[in-house]
Amino acid sequence: METGTVCSVHVDKGFGFIRLSDGCGDAFFHHRDLRDGLAFDERLIERRVQFNIIDGRGGKPRAIDIRAAR
Repeated sequence: METGTVCSVHVDKGFGFIRLSDGCGDAFFHHRDLRDGLAFDERLIERRVQFNIIDGRGGKPRAIDIRAAR
């Protein structure tokens, strides 16, 4: 699993971005990919999370199975 910090949430559009801990950019995520009861709202910003990465549209990283970091 990867780790990162949620850097933006677009509640009205249902998606956001996670800044990757390795410093290699951001990963897109959709609100449906949140697990463990994480609420999709502004309180996610600056929250440390763990997730898996898949190739999204255009080969850009997409985060799935997002959980609170332990």
